[in-house]
This record gives sequence, structure tokens and C-alpha cells, in this order.
Amino acid sequence: MYSETAAEYGTDSYIHYVLDTYSQTLIRLCYTYVHNICDAEDITQDVLVALLKRGRPFDSPEHEKAWLLRVTVNLCKDMLRFRGRHRYFPIDELELGDDDGKGAESRELLEEIAMLP
Repeated sequence: MYSETAAEYGTDSYIHYVLDTYSQTLIRLCYTYVHNICDAEDITQDVLVALLKRGRPFDSPEHEKAWLLRVTVNLCKDMLRFRGRHRYFPIDELELGDDDGKGAESRELLEEIAMLP
């Protein structure tokens, strides 16, 4: 096992090391796949949680980085597959018709939802 840094696997200092070293790279990698910064940050968080759940240290810094990148790509692809099977529409792009007279009421409701913090 490598000890290139003073951070031992699973400690607070290791978590800070990983965040400082890899977080921006992982977010940028995610963004190239999902094209949404919020989703990229969520996936990066999931990758870091998976790292902590892994439970054993890596053999080398190269193995650590390769593992993080591979898990990131896999989670991005999972999200894209999920989106392909489950269509969603952003609230601001929904078209509400006034056919049944409920369009204005629905529009007001969406405006109230959009104002929530």
C-alpha cells in the first residue's frame, strides 16, 4: 500500500486529501457527460460516498485515480440511461393549456413552486 500522503485511508485527513485532489476533476468529467452542473455535483458526491464505503485502501495513487474516474463514468452513464427510460420536463418548459379552465390555476401553482427556496 502506498503512503505518498500523510493521510491514512478512511481518516478525516484522507477525505480532505481526496476532496482537494480529485473533486474538481470528477465534477468536470461528470459535466462532460450530463451537461448539468447540479447533476455533476450530485454524481461526484455519490462517487465520494462509494469511496468511503469501499472499506480498503488502494495499492497506488494511480489505482486510486483510475478507480475514481471509472466509478464516475459508470454513474454518469447510469444517470443517462435512467433519463432515457424516464422522461422528465423542467418546470419552466411545461406548457399549460387553458382548455379546461385549470391552466391558470396550474400556472399559479408552478409559479409558487418556483419561488420556494
